[in-house]
Amino acid sequence: MNKKVLLWGGIAAAVLLCLCVGVFILGAGVTFFGLTSSEEPQDVSVDISAPSQATVGQSFDLLITINNFAGRSRELNSIDVDADLLEGLRVTGTTPPADSYDTFGFFDSYFFYTSLPANGTAEVTLHLQAQAEGTYTGWVDTCIDDEASCVRRTISIAISK
Repeated sequence: MNKKVLLWGGIAAAVLLCLCVGVFILGAGVTFFGLTSSEEPQDVSVDISAPSQATVGQSFDLLITINNFAGRSRELNSIDVDADLLEGLRVTGTTPPADSYDTFGFFDSYFFYTSLPANGTAEVTLHLQAQAEGTYTGWVDTCIDDEASCVRRTISIAISK
C-alpha cells in the first residue's frame, strides 16, 4: 500500500478520534453544568443553623428556615446536601419526613414537595450524626418550585474525637 494513503488514513483517524473525544467532553460538561447550576428563586430567603463543632458519634440537628415573601404559595421541592459534607456526616432523618430520597454521586437530595404558604415561614430539620474526624465544608441547596431554582448556603463543621 502507498505510504501517502497510510499517512492520510492515519491523520484522518487521529482527527476523528479527537473529534469524538471532544464531543464526549463537551457533552459531559454540559450535563454536569446542567445538574449543578441553578437560579436562585425570587422572594425567598433561607437561613441555616447548625453547630460549628461536633464529636464523632454525636447526633445534632441542622435547622433550615425558609421565608416565602411572595404573595402566593410556593413549593419546597428538595433539599440537596453536598457530598463533601457527607464524607464526615450522615443524615439520619428529616423533620418533616422527606417524601423520597436520591443520591447523585456529588450530592444527596431529599424531596419534600411541601407547600410554603404565601408570606409565610417553614422549617425543615436534617438530623445528622458526626461520622469521621475532620473539618467538613460544603453546600446545602434549598430548592423552591423545582430542582433548578435553589438557594445555596455553605456550612462548615469541625468534628473531633
